Amino acid sequence: MTFSLAGGLTIGLISGIVAALHRWLFSPVDVVRALSPRASLHTDRTTAIAQGFIVFLFDILATIFLFAALPQMGTPERGGDSTLFIWPLVGTLAIALSAWGWFLTARLWLCGTGKLPWRLMSFLNEAHRRGVLRQEGAVYQFRHARVQTQLATAYEQQVSETT
Repeated sequence: MTFSLAGGLTIGLISGIVAALHRWLFSPVDVVRALSPRASLHTDRTTAIAQGFIVFLFDILATIFLFAALPQMGTPERGGDSTLFIWPLVGTLAIALSAWGWFLTARLWLCGTGKLPWRLMSFLNEAHRRGVLRQEGAVYQFRHARVQTQLATAYEQQVSETT
């Protein structure tokens, strides 16, 4: 009974704190007001890492609290060893599931397969400087409608061939 009550209260407290932090840290990004795509990406990366660190810290504190309040939980037959490995992964997942985490994963995959240059932001900045792309806040867009139409047509043909 004591284990269930303490565990439920701890999980509820941690969940409430994490939900409040998530709401506080993840305000929608206004891409029109952003200075540049690079600045927007930097801000999102900083926010994701800060959120991951805060979640990681709260999870470690919750684990320490549970081990101190309930010493029997730390025994291997109660699963105490696995708790030390599961909780730290939550902070890492908070970073990986952010917009920056998804961007990083997609970028690494596409750069690794040779479909994007490794210095993507420098490449996009150079394309903007040469007039191929225009910048609307934190977003690069193709300047010419023909390029947009050609890329959309090629994408639709590729999708129809794969299905």
